[in-house]
Amino acid sequence: MRAIVLTTTIVWALLAGVASAQEPVLQLDFGKADSDVEVGFTQVTAATLYSPEQGYGWRDNAVLKEADQGSGSALQRDFIYGYAGGGDQRADFLIDLQPGHYWLALMAGDMRYNRSGLPMDVLVDDEVAIAEWDNHKWEYRLVAVEAGAEPVAIGFRSSDVPVRRYSWWHCNGIVVLAADTREDAAGQMDAMFAAIRDAWYADYEEVFPEEDPARGEISNDDVLRGYVAFARDYLDIVYPATIPSAAERRAELSAWATPGEYEPVSFAVVPLRMLGRCRVGVSDLSSGAAVIPAPAWDIRVAGVTRQRQGRDDREYLRGPKILYPGERVEIGPGDTRWWWLSVHVPEDQPPGWYAGEVTFAPEGAEPWSCPLRLRVLPFTIDRPPGEMFGMYYGTHYAVYPENRDLHFADMREHLIDTITLSQECPRGGWVDGELQLDFSAMDEFIASARRHGLTGDMPWGGVRQLGALIPEGLSEEEWDEHYRQLLAATVAHGAQMGWPRLLCYPVDEPSNDPERLARAEHLLGLAREVEGAYTYCTPNAVEGGLRLIHLIDYACWQHLSANAQTRQATLDNGGTFWYYSSNYGARTSVPRFRSGFLRWRLGATGMLYWHYNAFVGDPYDDLDAWRSDMFVSAPTPDGPLPTLGWECEREGIEDVWYARKLEGLIAGAPAARAEQAAAAQATLDEIAAAFPPDGGENLTIPQSWSPATFHQYRRRIAEHIIELTP
Repeated sequence: MRAIVLTTTIVWALLAGVASAQEPVLQLDFGKADSDVEVGFTQVTAATLYSPEQGYGWRDNAVLKEADQGSGSALQRDFIYGYAGGGDQRADFLIDLQPGHYWLALMAGDMRYNRSGLPMDVLVDDEVAIAEWDNHKWEYRLVAVEAGAEPVAIGFRSSDVPVRRYSWWHCNGIVVLAADTREDAAGQMDAMFAAIRDAWYADYEEVFPEEDPARGEISNDDVLRGYVAFARDYLDIVYPATIPSAAERRAELSAWATPGEYEPVSFAVVPLRMLGRCRVGVSDLSSGAAVIPAPAWDIRVAGVTRQRQGRDDREYLRGPKILYPGERVEIGPGDTRWWWLSVHVPEDQPPGWYAGEVTFAPEGAEPWSCPLRLRVLPFTIDRPPGEMFGMYYGTHYAVYPENRDLHFADMREHLIDTITLSQECPRGGWVDGELQLDFSAMDEFIASARRHGLTGDMPWGGVRQLGALIPEGLSEEEWDEHYRQLLAATVAHGAQMGWPRLLCYPVDEPSNDPERLARAEHLLGLAREVEGAYTYCTPNAVEGGLRLIHLIDYACWQHLSANAQTRQATLDNGGTFWYYSSNYGARTSVPRFRSGFLRWRLGATGMLYWHYNAFVGDPYDDLDAWRSDMFVSAPTPDGPLPTLGWECEREGIEDVWYARKLEGLIAGAPAARAEQAAAAQATLDEIAAAFPPDGGENLTIPQSWSPATFHQYRRRIAEHIIELTP
């Protein structure tokens, strides 16, 4: 199918409606010699040098490398690139053209990794035609050229930007178009990209959620009204084809929360005809003279996307994921729409039951209202001392890196305590034998995190870049000494600047591979020799992790290897036991479970989620690359948008806070409350017994749990807290 759709004949037949469409003058597919070549294209490899007889090719190939990522069409999957680990690696590609006006369509994209933060420049005849192309998805850029007697020289280089993680440029192919205008050229390229996209999607199969046995029927009265509105537990997903049960049509919205806490409720609408612009509102909630004002509620509607059913599966399901502003939404017949209403209870709110209502008011039909009740509990929950919840964060994934402060504020609002420093590293090195380092970029980054309350111990992945600062040609002993000096200088500077504690993170997921384990053992050992340095590692295999555990101050085990054995080994070696998991933002109960009761059951004092926003290709298209997009917030120029998983992750963190508060009250209960303390402990024991203390066995929620189970356990914990609070 892909080969048929992408034939040049069909692609250009799609362009028949474009008045000035002409077949391309030249179509070049850049990549490896053993990779597939796009139909209708000519292959270009690193060995394709220019000759007048051929009419195109590289001026030289001293800096060229090739890659085939094994995913995407023949044009998308492979490319030629230049990489030099911090230096500049320019290359020029020459094309002979008849004198005249042309458009060059330069195509770039990596179907396996996000390349944000690695901008490149494209030059035409030594003039910059595209500056700082920060490519984060497969796309094209158009450049106008006037050809003369000499070959057109297209230069590729990495951009000269302040922070260079790598020197990197890449190109998947070039199309030369004889179109009259930019609009004509763009139309031809858009048609080509659409054909490629359609062929890529043809490889996927849509699957559907199981039909709810409790769903009701659509009546004639419903059709006359134009829609069906219903209340639903926010942990029970509303799919595009969801039809409510009779009980859900009659249900009211209710919740409980402590002062200062966030808490969601949800309702949905099945539109049966055009409803026009619909307004959703929450009234003030009152309890006697006390009021929770309407602006305390954040109103959002869930957007439906195609979502892979596994990390790299070829099956997808249409379901809700990103939460958009939802106070005014245009609605027509089709998918069931799902609203999330989240309250941030004021920190000084008096306890009691508060009552109000939610209103759904479409332009083209009668409004619907639903009672809303919120119980404010007579206590507060606080961050447990000595515990943290962290988020992996890398600027190289950020589509809008200028929104970093908004990202950090969003994380803190979702109860995050710290982030990883994934790429941040000092610049500089040895000058005349003296170590001279510039920490300004790290200072600014960490200062931004601290402004937003992200002050917990920070895993420092940027330590892996220290090797680039060490002079070449050293002996092993000399290299080790330079490494220790770099670590010592960074630790000393951090102490001077009041940084949070940096956790030296030299190797990620060492597994059981002997070479990776040996490298991790060596670098962790070097860090241990530096006064004031702390080590961090992410063992993703039990055997390998136990070999390294004596060198790891903070062992953040993968969820598959976090269990009673690895916890005890960590503690026996004087380390801190954390674990990490993932949250792709499309689910509800799972992220709440992993960040909440599972973490509590494992006995981990910290947890990190991977990743705040790790995109491959287009962040709003889960099917356009080799794996799903992994993020808890979606990027926009104005700041991040939350996902369902992001909201439920916060609920899981709060579950831990509730449980920790109750544990503290049990431990400090006086003899007069021994009976209440015993009853509270019995509830905690019951929750713990619901699943064994092994992350590998408990990545999914126990079969006996329903969405209501989470609420029932938290409510019982809350009642015990009330009983044990003086």
